[in-house]
Amino acid sequence: MADDNERSDLKWAVSYVAGHEAFDKKVGEFIQELIHTRMTQLIPEENTEQFYHGGGWTHQRADGSTHQGSFEESRSQSEVRYEDLIGFRVDVLPRFIEEMAEGIFGAIMSRMYEVAGEAAESVGNVVDGKGKTSAQAFLESLRQIEFGVDRDGHVTMPQLHLHPSVAQKMLDDLNAQGPEFRAEVERVQREKAKAALEREGARLSRYKARN
Repeated sequence: MADDNERSDLKWAVSYVAGHEAFDKKVGEFIQELIHTRMTQLIPEENTEQFYHGGGWTHQRADGSTHQGSFEESRSQSEVRYEDLIGFRVDVLPRFIEEMAEGIFGAIMSRMYEVAGEAAESVGNVVDGKGKTSAQAFLESLRQIEFGVDRDGHVTMPQLHLHPSVAQKMLDDLNAQGPEFRAEVERVQREKAKAALEREGARLSRYKARN
């Protein structure tokens, strides 16, 4: 039979393992919360899905074609120095969590842009910017996309995700355009908004109200 010292060591080991696992779990939850906050700043939460089982999915497009997807790992690396640990530098923990969240979020966004680009190219929904000004490319892309409608029946405008240097160049070019260009942009926006509401109306008409 184990003596008191052995039983004490065993209890300490079990307590250490349980505490270590609880600590790792809590750190993971903090990192996940930060990533979720960053994601919802770019993508509305109602436009995201969570999977609790399975490893892939099939998405059916409006034209009837399908696209299959699967989960991919997103990784990040950070470190906590040994000197900080033995020095009880608790302030390094928030920095570690922030760096991990930022790294994973960056990997997710990079892959998301790659997938979006691949999907756009697969259906020919691509604007060739060669020989065009930023304003001309913007107008052409506006003509090719469809607006959405949120759960409250309001038309949602598309988002442009650009590198800061490219965004500023486009903004300067758009601001330099004359009234004819602005009028055309507004006309296209009205046309797209009307089409979005009509599509949403047709979609809702397929459902029957229950008394």
